[in-house]
Amino acid sequence: MNKLEPVVSVIVPTYNSERTIEKCIESLLGQTLPNFDIYVIDDGSTDKTFTCLKKFDADHRVHIYTQANKGVSSARNNGLKRVRTKYITFVDSDDFVSPTYLERLVHGIESRPVEMAICNIPSNFMFLSKNTVLDSGEVMNMLLSPYGMGGYLWNKIFESKIIRDNDISFNEDFFVAEDLIFCEQYLVHAKKVNLLTTHDYHYNDLNGVSKNIKFRENNVDFYLNYFNALKYILSMETNINNIEKNLKARMCDLGCDIVRIINLNKNIEYYNVKKELLNFINQNKGIFFESSIINDKRKILLKLTLYYPILVEFIDRYKNR
Repeated sequence: MNKLEPVVSVIVPTYNSERTIEKCIESLLGQTLPNFDIYVIDDGSTDKTFTCLKKFDADHRVHIYTQANKGVSSARNNGLKRVRTKYITFVDSDDFVSPTYLERLVHGIESRPVEMAICNIPSNFMFLSKNTVLDSGEVMNMLLSPYGMGGYLWNKIFESKIIRDNDISFNEDFFVAEDLIFCEQYLVHAKKVNLLTTHDYHYNDLNGVSKNIKFRENNVDFYLNYFNALKYILSMETNINNIEKNLKARMCDLGCDIVRIINLNKNIEYYNVKKELLNFINQNKGIFFESSIINDKRKILLKLTLYYPILVEFIDRYKNR
């Protein structure tokens, strides 16, 4: 019997995932959709990840590649170069999916005139009673909201042709929000997005990055990389649905937290960075305070950080004793 031509490829970057990679791949192999490929890119693991992957060698749907450790963006780009299917989606190696994950995503992008479909995830903001089609510009703004769906890759399905035709790839200069940059670049070339009510992706947030800043840790570089990723998106020179204003508001919000970390940890070496951030915030605070993607609590916090920094530092220090 002839096997069906694969319609979608799943790219799975992995690094030292010996505890989770088997469950991840097994959940993909258990899909109700029969015709798909899996591209696993091992980014130079030093544990038994590759040994775990060998048990899937016999399955024609699983394609395993290794590379020197270059980071998740490089691994995903490696996978992108190999894909030949109409659609692409991404799964992280410490997560797993429901059996209907691929079938519902493919149906979501093929059943309506859209270029992307997004499935819901547990604890997400999308409390939808039915599938909803939105303009891509509206979704671009939703990805920027700190309380929105986020710029994740793994609950979305993309058209390969849009990626190839517009030379979209992962920027390897960023180790934070590289997925958001990819999604925003893609949406610039899309028209419509189908938001699905289904919850088929199971995200392991124990290994993820906390959305709350851990002020006891000196993690300025991490959040600066995120800030610069937003700055990079701003440089794309697109102002669909006021995305420029929302980007600046989000950058002010993030900049406020970076300033707080610098103040709390007495990072003298970041004095010039703090000065530049405060200058940016002061230049764009009007946009920030008018923004609909920033809640009132965050607006009050930024105002206190600007005008009463010693008080904010005292409160942060008390909370992080």
